[in-house]
Amino acid sequence: MPQFDPHRGPAPDPSSSPEGAGDAPRRRPLLARLAAAAVVAAILWAAWPWLQPQLERAIYAARLATRPAPAALPVPVQGVAARALRDTWHGARSGGRKHEGIDIFAPRGRPVLSATEGIVSRVGTNSLGGKVVWVMGPGRQMHYYAHLDDYAAIRAGDIVAPGTVLGYVGTTGNARGTPPHLHYGIYAAGGAINPFPLLKPPPAASAPRR
Repeated sequence: MPQFDPHRGPAPDPSSSPEGAGDAPRRRPLLARLAAAAVVAAILWAAWPWLQPQLERAIYAARLATRPAPAALPVPVQGVAARALRDTWHGARSGGRKHEGIDIFAPRGRPVLSATEGIVSRVGTNSLGGKVVWVMGPGRQMHYYAHLDDYAAIRAGDIVAPGTVLGYVGTTGNARGTPPHLHYGIYAAGGAINPFPLLKPPPAASAPRR
């Protein structure tokens, strides 16, 4: 029951407070959450031009990993026929190394093409390969292009299709003093594999005799 103060009159009865006055404390957390959500939405909206390609690459990479590695590949140098290739796999190299790839000889500056679809994982240099490009292809196989004279207009993270120009034949790295060529290697989970059988088309089947 409300108490009576002779100087101030009767104490207010909480049950008779104006409608909605007791809801104010409950409104504050809701307004704070709405304000925070608005800030997050504004940040995402501003960052979307950067986030979108990152998400697209992540989705593409996940799909790429589930696709089987190709059973045959085109020669990754423009204008070089498969019949001109020589198997240089495991040839002796300096320091007791074995050659983990194939050397494809062509004039300096000839375009080097991606043998597969994939994502450019690295554009850079190393002591043996000189200017190199790495592309992650189907089945998470890594395709290695080395001794490039220069790079094409690509960068790490780019999605490439078969035939995309990656660079140009050269002699950088430890290939100085040799004829211009592309060193092409393929690396799977178990290590390096020989590209030569994949680049050589199977012999045409002869027509059945009648």
